[in-house]
Amino acid sequence: MIPGWWKANKRFHFLWIFISYTALHGQQPWVWQKNTGKQLTVLLFGDTNLQNRKDSSEAFRNVLSTLQQADVRIINLEGPLAGTSTDPRLPDIPHKADWKHSAPDMVKGLMHAGIDIVGVANNVTFPWMSLVKSLKVLKENNIRYAGGGENLKEAHAPVILEKNGVKIGFLSYACTVYPYQHAATNDVPGIASVRVDTYYKAHRALDKPGSEMTPVTIPQPEELSQMRDDIKDLRTKAEIIIVSFHWGISEHDALLEYQVTIAHEAVEAGADVVMGHGNHMVEAVETYKAKPVFYGLGNFAFDWEKMRDRKKEGLAVKLDIKNNKLDRVSFVPLVRDSQNNPGFLDPNTGAGLAIVKKVKELTGSLSSLKIEGKEVIVTSPFSVSGR
Repeated sequence: MIPGWWKANKRFHFLWIFISYTALHGQQPWVWQKNTGKQLTVLLFGDTNLQNRKDSSEAFRNVLSTLQQADVRIINLEGPLAGTSTDPRLPDIPHKADWKHSAPDMVKGLMHAGIDIVGVANNVTFPWMSLVKSLKVLKENNIRYAGGGENLKEAHAPVILEKNGVKIGFLSYACTVYPYQHAATNDVPGIASVRVDTYYKAHRALDKPGSEMTPVTIPQPEELSQMRDDIKDLRTKAEIIIVSFHWGISEHDALLEYQVTIAHEAVEAGADVVMGHGNHMVEAVETYKAKPVFYGLGNFAFDWEKMRDRKKEGLAVKLDIKNNKLDRVSFVPLVRDSQNNPGFLDPNTGAGLAIVKKVKELTGSLSSLKIEGKEVIVTSPFSVSGR
């Protein structure tokens, strides 16, 4: 019997087979020329999870030379460095029994890769006790983080990193939030959240009982307001603001109403770049008010056993900054190999081109994407946006 999800996604069947086959081939360093006149380069990556490795630095062996070219490297840390429970009666996440948190020593891989900043607001940074353990590990190893803390104020605090005379501001939020022991309060540790309410609108319910329902997703006003205030405050302290959101439905790549609402609100409040993740797939790219929104960066290095041989593709985003403004934005596709290590792909050919074509199809008219050399340019006059 053919599963429903397979039927529903048959237009991408060949793509997944093609990517799986070519994951062993075609990986290459992403090399760019020295940015003459540019102040710095920032790299952004999606969901990252290191587990069960004797040497966690091996995860980045295919991409290390590229990481070393950048001035700042930012990821979403998908899962706390809190250690795994050995008691089967007490799984790391009770309602997600197959999930395993990462061992604290996996942080060595992040250090080896030169990761500067991580976002910790996501659905598996749970419960708050595990968050606190993980934050301690990050602090001890001088990796900056946003999106979690000992209380609401700390969870909403930004990272401000000054490099080459530019102050980079970073905030992290999750829309995928459990109802308890997850989001920070004034007195309890947790993550920074922008919670979303879901309603269902019936079509022709009176004359067609059982007709399809359309989900309506609306961010909770008070949390959306808190996010806007966070960004506006950060706007006074940093030249470039990057805001990270963990959102979407796992293994679905269609944009949800609330994602667009929140992304636009973030840009209007002062964000220069929005980086989304959480559905473990690449999604659309939008240019909104001359600011890039990456709705889904997919996976980077991801070792959780349930995801090890699946959803191998992702995007790596490069931000070039000049005169304290966003000057050029580009990305390249990436894929994990048979050792589960990510590597960059040429967007002009093979699996790399297949991923780019998928992103373009999902993007449609939301943005203009152009392959230029060995990368994809998000075309817009970023540096003259008026802010």
